[in-house]
Amino acid sequence: IHTILRPPRGPHTRGFKHADLNMVLRGRLELMLSFLRLYAGSGYAGWGRAADTIAKSAGKGFWMSRRIRQWVLAFMKDETDLPHAQYGKFNASILEDEDLSEEIHLHLQSLGEYISAQDVVDYMGSEDMKKRLNLKHGISLRTAERWMKRMEYRWTSAPK
Repeated sequence: IHTILRPPRGPHTRGFKHADLNMVLRGRLELMLSFLRLYAGSGYAGWGRAADTIAKSAGKGFWMSRRIRQWVLAFMKDETDLPHAQYGKFNASILEDEDLSEEIHLHLQSLGEYISAQDVVDYMGSEDMKKRLNLKHGISLRTAERWMKRMEYRWTSAPK
């Protein structure tokens, strides 16, 4: 873990270079390293106790203690198994489906020359679309505006 956090500069040089890790992964690796140092240190009894101490020192509770132990065990089994954060990994737009994007585009073309984001909201809010895409609700006006921008539509305000 130490060499992941602080990789050496070169074979015959002193010091280390900055590891290109995100803040969450770096923090988790630091917790794991602190835990292993405390557990391996002389006079400290107990795997769980060492994890509890490290979690408390990080201002966390029992859940973090358990997670530290899980991360260390996983790392000991496979050194490539690092505790990466899953932030932003689950959010995929349904607009990425090219068929749906094309269908919305064709619907907007069928409405004529003057369209608005509300037309997309109404289309996605129809019972047929909600059933087909397994949506509880339609989409918001702001989401429709983002989608239209992504589909390269441009709009202007009505003249005063």
